[in-house]
Amino acid sequence: MAAARGATVLSTDVEPLSLCLLRQAAAEQSLHLDTALCDVLDLDAPLPHIGGRAADLLLISDCFVTPDLAAALGARTAEALEQGTTVLVVDPQRPTRRDFVGALLRRGIEPWRAQFGDIGDGSTARREIVPGAGDLHLFETSVGVPVFYEI
Repeated sequence: MAAARGATVLSTDVEPLSLCLLRQAAAEQSLHLDTALCDVLDLDAPLPHIGGRAADLLLISDCFVTPDLAAALGARTAEALEQGTTVLVVDPQRPTRRDFVGALLRRGIEPWRAQFGDIGDGSTARREIVPGAGDLHLFETSVGVPVFYEI
């Protein structure tokens, strides 16, 4: 993933070691990266903010590993949309997708907004995403297909 010059990138994880390794990898590539602990399953804790404000873009890619995690990410997507964050979700057709979509629908996200579109082979698909517009973009791909993000 490439970030726009001057953009603040915040990566979150539930594991401190993962964030430490991520910061180290970013430093080795001369990239600036902020990190924050975030347990997406703890729905009582709000999503982390950057400089006191909601993120412009939330990226969720191939994360529907368990039904509970998929449902929590659906709830977090609805939370982010309420804050005006643009959400980009890419899923390789995991069966737990139904848990994600169910959580969106339970939180009042219109059914038509919960439909996944084919992203193609992942390496050539181009979509115009406007960070901070509060839009939801759902794309599907196949397992093992690389997807590249240029933000």
